[in-house]
Formats: sequence, structure tokens, C-alpha cells
Amino acid sequence: LCRLKTLQVLDLSDNELEGNLPQCWANLTSLKSIILHSNQFVGDIALSPLVNMTSLQVLELSDNNFQIPLSFKSFFNHSRLKLIYCEYCDFLLETDEFQASVPSFQLNGISLSDLKLINNNATIPKFLYHQHNLKFIDLQNISFSGNNFLWLIENNTELLSLTLKNIAFTGPLQMPSNPIPNLTELDISSNHISGNIPEDIGTSFPGLTTLAMSANSFTGTIPSSFGDMASLVHLDLSHNLLSGNIPNRLGMGCLSLEILRLSNNNLQGSILPAHHNLAMLRSLELDVNKFTTIPNSLSSCSKLDVLKINLNHLDGPFPTTICQLKFLQHLDISENNITGILPACFSPPDMTFAKLSKNRLQGLFHAFFNCTRLQVLDLSHNQFTGPIPKWFDSLSSLGILLLNNNHFEGEILSQFCELSELSLINLSNNSLSGGVPPCLGNITFGPSVIQENNIIEGLMAYEEFFADEFIPFVTKSVPLIYEGRTLNEFSAIDLSCNNLAGHIPPEIGRLFHLKSLNLSHNSLSGTIPITFANLTGIESLDLSYNSLTGNIPSQLANLDSLEVFNVSFNNLSGPIPQGPHFQTFDGMSYVSNQLLCGKPVSRNCTDPESTPVTPRTRKGTEFMDMETFYVSFAAAYITMLLGVLAVLCINPYWRRAWFHLVELRPPEKQASATETPHLQKLRQPMSLKNANENQSATRYKREVNSGLFSVFFLQVFEYFASLKSLTGEIFMTPADLMWAVVPVFPPSKANRVREGYLKGESVPGEFHWAPSKFLMLFDTNNDGLISFAEYIFFVTLLSIPESTFSVTFKMFDLDNNGAATVLGVFVYGQALHKLDKLFKLILRLEFAHYDYNSLGTISAKDFALSMIPSADMKNIDKFLDRVDEITDEPGLRDIRVTFEEFKNFAELPQMSSLEFYKDEKGTFRSQGRQVLWD
Repeated sequence: LCRLKTLQVLDLSDNELEGNLPQCWANLTSLKSIILHSNQFVGDIALSPLVNMTSLQVLELSDNNFQIPLSFKSFFNHSRLKLIYCEYCDFLLETDEFQASVPSFQLNGISLSDLKLINNNATIPKFLYHQHNLKFIDLQNISFSGNNFLWLIENNTELLSLTLKNIAFTGPLQMPSNPIPNLTELDISSNHISGNIPEDIGTSFPGLTTLAMSANSFTGTIPSSFGDMASLVHLDLSHNLLSGNIPNRLGMGCLSLEILRLSNNNLQGSILPAHHNLAMLRSLELDVNKFTTIPNSLSSCSKLDVLKINLNHLDGPFPTTICQLKFLQHLDISENNITGILPACFSPPDMTFAKLSKNRLQGLFHAFFNCTRLQVLDLSHNQFTGPIPKWFDSLSSLGILLLNNNHFEGEILSQFCELSELSLINLSNNSLSGGVPPCLGNITFGPSVIQENNIIEGLMAYEEFFADEFIPFVTKSVPLIYEGRTLNEFSAIDLSCNNLAGHIPPEIGRLFHLKSLNLSHNSLSGTIPITFANLTGIESLDLSYNSLTGNIPSQLANLDSLEVFNVSFNNLSGPIPQGPHFQTFDGMSYVSNQLLCGKPVSRNCTDPESTPVTPRTRKGTEFMDMETFYVSFAAAYITMLLGVLAVLCINPYWRRAWFHLVELRPPEKQASATETPHLQKLRQPMSLKNANENQSATRYKREVNSGLFSVFFLQVFEYFASLKSLTGEIFMTPADLMWAVVPVFPPSKANRVREGYLKGESVPGEFHWAPSKFLMLFDTNNDGLISFAEYIFFVTLLSIPESTFSVTFKMFDLDNNGAATVLGVFVYGQALHKLDKLFKLILRLEFAHYDYNSLGTISAKDFALSMIPSADMKNIDKFLDRVDEITDEPGLRDIRVTFEEFKNFAELPQMSSLEFYKDEKGTFRSQGRQVLWD
């Protein structure tokens, strides 16, 4: 190379060349363009032969390990230099002495994106202040200090493209003094720009085709001057704090607009103006706003490929306007309040992704019938009833199917077995019956087949488009979110919480790609198939709450990928397999299988005929001395019983409440020898009606669920307890205890009487996360179950006010000098700490119940609902009606309450009765004290 003195272009890009540049390259004096990107060259560029190549016009050094002075002082004599590309390079900062120099070149373009600063606190290179012919500038992903880059635009009037994405830009956005008609691309997204978007932005940049301003802190409304950008193709204002409506002028003037992204703002009204000229629109992304209306004018967007309007305030029937979007490929209308039946007209032939979950849809009919290219279908958390439609086998490309949390009945369709591309199916929390179809074993359940060539070709990159899409799925006993490319690597079957019966088909063992299998909470019988040893890719296997018998196949110990294994509440027997992974599973994986033996359960396999040994009292972790507890418990119980009887005799209201409870108690079904009716409900989940269909039943369940009859501890215990021994004694599971002690109403957006969850609970009455270990301190005999005596001990502690402990402290103050003995201080401190921890745990569980989307905040309406359990029962209807009025209060409905505010309010002096009223200003007040909503 060094001999080619007339060489003009040298391209060594995309190789694995390394080391320093040869010094003999200094002989290449005719070289005009050198392209070295994507290698492993090293060395200080100021000492390289490049500084002698004064004929250079194009310098491309990206993605190497050069050390480059940020001032580019070594190239100031290269008067012909026009283009500099140094992306992903290591830059050295220099003193202001070098930064102040003036270069001899006038660049046409420069890209320094993603540079790596060896020194911190960089400022923008000073030589850029002397450039006036730049046509493109790319400085993205650099933390330059400063908040004004307007001079870059004003100094370069021929500028075509400016990218300042993620450069720590702060302060308000300023407009140039004169319009810049040549600028076609402007990206200032992912910065810290605040304030309103300037009203004259449209007149300042009338020639823009791409404008990205997402992920900033813009406030106010969308300026109507956007309508002056007749050439605008891509507008992204997502992830800001914008409010108001979409301007009519934008809809009428942006004739070329193809992509409109306004997600994650506070916009409201109609998703599009009633009259617009957006016939070229292909992607409309308006999710996470407060839009309420879908206009008929949407049908004029005949080229629309993507429609994302999830997490808005849309309600009413499914909009038939969407049926006219014949080229729709991606639809997300989830988490709204859409009701009624999906019309048969909704069957776009090019549809690949449809997410309609968490609405109130009730019927399918022939929707999706012609969607042969559909790959993802999410209809979960709706109110669909009846059998699953048989036309599902026509969806030959379907890879992900979510029908969970509905009211589907009948058997699982054998047509599902025709879906050869299926990788994830969730039919949990329905009322399906029959058996598990053996033909499911004929599906490979391999990686998902979502293909990027089906996702709006030419509109955007696949990774960019699909990165924000997610699929919720409970696996490894935890609700997880699978999004983007992760979906391609995950495969699962969830048939839990149905009425399935019969044996588990051994054919399921063929699914060696399967990652998660959940058959829990059914009535499956027989043995665990030995073919499950072939599930070499399985990570989570849940067979709990069934009627399985026999041994756990020892071959399962060889499943190296298994991380979660649960066979609790079955009738299994014999030794527990011992292996590297099985040793990580604790006793909760095997609870209520009395004939299992070996670690980690207490039964010894060497004496299979012996009865289980009662565990010894725990040492070092006792909440308090048990002998003292039993004595104090007996006295407290007698006192409580006498108090309850006195209340019933003296207070006629509570006496009427007692008879009301007895009369409304639901009739018990035929129970087995070891199950209560509540456990049968767990095995065969009750199909709860819509809250609007049966008001009296709804109110009863709300009252029981809210703990309004907690004075009748036995009735509450019997209602929530799910186990009964052969001798007739009733027990609670840890999940029963958590559900019984947290006083909650359904969250404000719930569709069913007890929908929503405590921490880890995705459906009423079922926990997917292990209950708090702290609660199990009240399991005094360490058998994994809660007896009535242990339950009474628990609720008694909850009823003790903190002031009572001051009396306890004085018992240890033997000489009345205000100082207790060392033992007294220890006991007092330990008890107060445990009680405080218990109260905080209950508060956090209650808050998590209302925060069912895990946002970290709850609405004002849910906050009001959390106070109702403390109210006088005779006024509960009035309180619930007034809570419903919050939705119509503009000053209240949008307020969010944090856990810290929730906890602070709960720590106010407890009130035995809450009397709500509105003052003359419309403010909610309670007994003369204003309720602190925020």
C-alpha cells in the first residue's frame, strides 16, 4: 500500500485489522478518502500518518480504538476535508488553548455519535463554531454540557439534518430568528427540554419531513402551527407532558404524515380531528393518554398499518370504524372499557398482532376469521362466555394465544392442535372442563415465529417497532412481562384454574422446547407422567392443587433447567427425588402431600409406616414465649367472647347484623372428606358474575371481603379456610391468611366482584407469589398451616393499639422511675418492632391490591375505597355511592396517591366511623377534618 502514491480511495472497513497505522502511509499524498470503520486499530491519531494526508476529503474512523483529540487540531491544515465520521470512538479532552484555534476546513457533514470520552465534562468542540457549510450534524448520545445549540442551526443555513438525541440538552426550546426552510430532519428526543413547544415551530421549520421530540418534559398543548409542515412524514411527541386535544390544523395541514406518535402524554378528546386530510397515515400511536372518542373519520385513513390506542379512557361498543381499515396489521386497544361483541366485520386479512385485553368484551362470533397471518392474539381479561369458537384452527400462523381470565366453558378444542406455529397458549382462569388434549404433544412449542418481514415493511425497523410490545405471563410463580425479542425465546402452556379432570397425557412429555407448564388448580388425577423427564427445556412446572397420586418420577431430578417446581396440595406419596435442582426447592413445593418423604419434608423415608413427627418448637425465632402466650390467650379469648356476647345483647344493630350474616351465608356444596367448600372453589373456580348483574350478591361478597364482619372471627375463619383434616378441624393456608386479614374492596377498574390482587395475586383467591415469611411466624407449630387458635392470635395482635405497649413497659418499670429492666426493654422493643413490622406489611399488601398495574401509585377513587372498611356499616351504601362520584370530580379523578402518603394517612388517629360530606366548596370532609386526597 505504501507504494501506491497515486491512490485516491482506501477502504479497509469491516475487517479485524488491529494495531497502529503503518507510518509509511504518509507517502499516500494523493489519498482523498480513507475508510477504516469497524476494525481494531489503536493509537493516538495525532501521531498517526493521517495528519500528513492533507488531500483528504473523507475521514471515516468509526468503531475503532483510536484516541482522538476532541478539538481535531491535528487536521486543522486539511483544507479540503469535507466529511468526518468518528462514531463509537475514544476522544481525549484538551485545554482551551487548543479549542480556541480556527481550522482551515469547512465541513459538509460530521458525525460524532456515541463517542466515548476518556475525560468527563466535555463541551461541544469549539471548531464547530467556525463551520458554516454543514449539511448534516449527528451528535447523539453524548453528554455535552450546555443548554443552547441554536447557533448550530443559525450558523449553517443550508443544514438538512440535525441529530441532538440524548445529549443532556436542558432548558426551554428556542427557535431561530429566521425560518430554516432547508432543514428536513430534526431529532432532539431523550433530553431534558422543558416548557411549552414554541407556537411558531411550524413556521420556523416548514420543510421538515422528520421531527422527533419524544422523551422530554414538554408541557402545554400541541401547537397548531404543526399544520404548516406540509412535507412532514414522521412526527414523534411521545413521552412528554402534553395536554389538550390534537389540533384540527395539524390534521388538515400535514398532508404527507405517515407516522404520528403521541404516546404517554395527557392528551384527551378524540383520537383524530373530526375532519382531516391524513389519508397517508400508516402508524397512529396514541397509547397511555386520556382519549375518549374514536371518530368516524378514522376510516379515511385507509392505509393505516398500526393503531395503538391502549390505556386510554375509551368506552362503549367496539368501534366498527376499525372494520374499514383493510390494511391494518397491528392493533392494540387493550386496557380501556370497550364493551359488547366483537363484530364479524373485524377480520383484516393482513393482521399480525391483535391485543384487546382488559376490556369488557363479551362475544367473538366470526371476528378474526380471515386473519390467516395473525401471529399474536391477546383477548385475556375480558368477559367472553360460552365455548371457545372452533374457527381458531383457521389462524394457521398463530404463535401466541392468550384467552385467560374470561368465562369460557366447555372442553379445550382439539383444533388448537392444528396450530403448528403455536409457542405460547394461556387458557387459565376460565371454566373449561374435560381433559387435557393429548394432541397438544404434537405441537413443537418451539421459539416464536414472529417474523420481522411481516411487520410494516419500510415503515420502521423491526426492533424499534416491536421493542415496546409485551405479553404478560405468570411463570416461575411470578407474573412476568415478556417483550420484544424475548418473546421469540419463550414457550409455555398455562391451563391453570379451570375444571379440567382426568389424567395428564404422557404425550405432553414430547414438548422438550417448553419453558413453562402450569396445570395447577384443576381436578386432574392419576400419576405424574414419567415422560415429563423429557422436558429438557422446562424452567417452571406447576401441578399444585390437583388430585394426583403415586410417586414423583425420580427421573425429574435430571431436569437441569428446572427452577420452579410445585406439586403441593395433591395426594402424592413416596420419596422426593434428590438432585442438584430439587435440593433448591423448599417445603412449600410439597405442602399437603402427607405421604411424601425425604428432604425437605419432615417425614423419614426409612420408616414409611410411621406418622409424621410434630416439628419441635423453633428456637431463636419465637415471636414470644409460648407458655406465656397460651395463658394470656385463654384470658384474652374469654374476655373477647364475653364482650361479643355483651354487644349482641345490648346493641340491637349488631344483633341484626349477626342474623343478616347467618341468613346470607351461601349454602355449602357437597364436600369431600378433606375439603371445605372454599377449597372446592379453588379447585373449581366459581364464575363470578359481573358486578352489575347481581347487586345483592355483589354487596354481600364486598362486605365479607372487606372484613366488615371481622367481629365474628369464626365465621370469617370458616369462610377463608380451605382445608379440613380427617378429624374435622379447619385450617387456613398462608394464602388464605393473607387474603382474610387485608381489608380491601375491588379496585376501581375491576370488572368482577373480587378482581385485582394482593401482591402476587393475579386472580381472586389465588396467589402466584409465596406469602410473606413474616406471616408464618404465627404458625406456632411449624406445620405450614394456620389453625383457628393461631388465627385468633394474629387478629388479636392486629387489634392492639400501640398505646397498650406503654402499659406493658410500665410492668417492667419495677421502681417507677421511668426506666425498665434490661429484660423489659428487650421484650418491649422486640414486641413493638414485630407489631410495627406486621402493620406495615398489612398496609403494603393493601396498597398493592389497589395498585394492580404496579405503577407505584393508586387513584383517588381507590384511596377512598381503602377507607370504606373503616366506616360504619350502616352507611356503607352511601359511602360507596359517594366514592363513585369521584370519577366526575375534575379536581380528584386524576390525583395519584403514593404508598408513603397512603401509609401516613393510615397512621393518623384511628376513627371508629367516617362520615363523609361535601362542604359549600365541594370539598370532601370527614368529621370536621379535611380528607387529604393528595
